[in-house]
Amino acid sequence: MVNIVLLGWSSEGGDKPIAVIKAIREAARLELKQAKEAYERTFDEPSRLTGLSEEHAKQLCSELEDLGFRAEIERPTAPDSQSD
Repeated sequence: MVNIVLLGWSSEGGDKPIAVIKAIREAARLELKQAKEAYERTFDEPSRLTGLSEEHAKQLCSELEDLGFRAEIERPTAPDSQSD
């Protein structure tokens, strides 16, 4: 499983927020309200969608890129086996 970091609109994007919310909703299997909140959080800081399959993550990144919205795949690192 991987995460998607939603970074916001690229310089030439910004005119299709409904399409972006729809893509987030479908790929991450979220309710409409959750997808909209994930999208709106990117206005202030990057937003993460967690626990997506590699296939869904690649599909979502490609779809968002086509819409002018920046996102990247983040692979979680394994926790350190050392204790503090």
